[in-house]
Amino acid sequence: MSVKSKGGSKAKDVNVCAAILDAIETLWNKHAPDIHRIRQESEDKAIVVNFSNNIDCSESEPMVTTRIRYSESFTDKITNRLDDPNQGTFTEITEAAEKAMKAEKKSASESSH
Repeated sequence: MSVKSKGGSKAKDVNVCAAILDAIETLWNKHAPDIHRIRQESEDKAIVVNFSNNIDCSESEPMVTTRIRYSESFTDKITNRLDDPNQGTFTEITEAAEKAMKAEKKSASESSH
């Protein structure tokens, strides 16, 4: 899609937006029968449909790639990084540093008056 305009980046953004919306509509219409079938066959009658866009303006003609993803499966994931239970903490050090900084600021403000 070539973007030529006197209006600058605002016109480019309008053209990019139009290209994205057109691609989403095209992909939806192409895959709607499968999406409907999966939704009807699912236990809770729900399906997740995702559209993603990659906008590449590295060349004179911007390239917009739009993808659709839908699935019958559901996954969930939570990852937490916990503190090493064999390592100590620096709480005492940081508390002491905070007190020292406060005292230093107070001393500096008192000496400037």
